[in-house]
Amino acid sequence: MMPHIALMCVDILSAANAYVLILLGIGRLFVRRGNPVEIWGAIAFITGGTDVIVDVLQRMDLAPLMPHILYLTHPLEYTLAPSLYIFFNLLVDRDYRISRKHILLFLPAVAVTAVMLPYFLQSGAQILIQGSLWNVASPLMSGILYLIDRGTTIVLLGALSAFSIRIGIILARGHSPRLHEARSLWIYSALVLTWSVVYTASLITQAHILESFSVLAIGYLALALRLLHSADHHPLEAIREAISDSRYRMSKLENINVEKKIDLLRNLMEQNRIYLDEELDLTKTGKLIGLSPHQLSEILNKELGMSFRTYINGYRIEEAKRLLTGEPDRNLLDVAFASGFRSRSAFNACFVKHVGVNPGEFRKSPKNR
Repeated sequence: MMPHIALMCVDILSAANAYVLILLGIGRLFVRRGNPVEIWGAIAFITGGTDVIVDVLQRMDLAPLMPHILYLTHPLEYTLAPSLYIFFNLLVDRDYRISRKHILLFLPAVAVTAVMLPYFLQSGAQILIQGSLWNVASPLMSGILYLIDRGTTIVLLGALSAFSIRIGIILARGHSPRLHEARSLWIYSALVLTWSVVYTASLITQAHILESFSVLAIGYLALALRLLHSADHHPLEAIREAISDSRYRMSKLENINVEKKIDLLRNLMEQNRIYLDEELDLTKTGKLIGLSPHQLSEILNKELGMSFRTYINGYRIEEAKRLLTGEPDRNLLDVAFASGFRSRSAFNACFVKHVGVNPGEFRKSPKNR
């Protein structure tokens, strides 16, 4: 009795996590409209959250009440795999671009949905009578449906492995001295890959307790990724810099007037004050001066000896210092936002790093009055 209650609690908690993921995915679509990272993140989070909820409903033996949820996880998981692959690449690689070839990644999901459509178009009673997905008259169709059923976790594991291998090759080929900064990526990837193996094992061995805890664990892994992505100066920024560093070591700034580009960049900062845009990134800035993100990163690292984030924050800190001394009654949160920072915590941390004291202490200093 107790194990049954414990499993029910785990399932309820998993469903609650899944609802949070869906809400986070929907919310990010409205925060930064048109941002590819947010769009694909939303697709992955909404698809993954829905998949977990459907899975939990099945394990709670609610299929007799909602027969059409049976095997609904299959098209969801075949869609989730390529969505995660694209989202993770966009998240850590500034030069990753979506093209028509990415449609090919979703062909398995389209094919699976098409093959399973007759199953879902049946009445609820017919679905319950059929039982297992592959319990059909045609031996060929039965075999295809069986392979679809067994391939759900394999495609997810394959997508995550492909992502890790791709990023690993970029970092290794560039011989980046900042390779150690990507350690959080390896740790996170290893955790997700480990989860994929454990979850697959739980399905093969029909270990329901292990399966329930696996579903709960992936919810927390996804929430952790969402928090990392939302946080200011998150570890993902170090990973992006390490990848950009590797890329520029493999590239050349041929036919580019580097000095002219630096002057254009400096003019954008000093005259247009684009650093006040809290959403400013390498892609946006590069477009303004006719450079790709990794070309701009290469120039900053080679010519100025600093990362894009350090370069931008230097201007933001100078703006903050001007506001702190010129407007002594302005509150610190307002100063943070007016200087281009997204939060007070990020502002304080960056200010201490650049100036040596926090904004409040800087303002109180006699020489700044």
